[in-house]
Amino acid sequence: SQDFSRELKFSKYKDLIKIEDEELKENYFETIRLGYVGAFHKYESYVKNITILMNEFFLDLFENENYEDIETYLKKTFQIELKRTVTKFYASEKINWIANCVKHYDGYPLKEPILRSFIHHNKNKKIQIEAKEFREDLDDLMKQNQLLLTVLFLVGLHQFMGQDYFKIKDQLTE
Repeated sequence: SQDFSRELKFSKYKDLIKIEDEELKENYFETIRLGYVGAFHKYESYVKNITILMNEFFLDLFENENYEDIETYLKKTFQIELKRTVTKFYASEKINWIANCVKHYDGYPLKEPILRSFIHHNKNKKIQIEAKEFREDLDDLMKQNQLLLTVLFLVGLHQFMGQDYFKIKDQLTE
């Protein structure tokens, strides 16, 4: 917000743009808050699309033989619903919480339960996050997505190796 404010002071259009510092600051923070909404929607799309890609990959590996889609297998074998893991990772939990505050509470930190890092935040003041923190949160989300991809590969391999185990066991008992 300081960069834009400085640029505005020296701009040849400064006489055309009448904006108070407080309004400029609020626009800056509103833009970042909306960034959290967009980031969470991208995350939801990632989770949906990565499972589709994983299923395509493992269907080829299994040669369509006894393959159970990754989400079903994850739920049945490990009692994990992928779409409900948002709160199991701090990055997606924070981004989701802020996005919900923006969508449902006009940017005020009122969504219950209050996120641990916002417990002491003034509930009468909209969430104000600097661009640096937003970038760090996105970096953390990207690391989480890489971890999720790795875990889904391992889950698929677990299923694949389990298939081989049962084939070998059947062959030995014949």
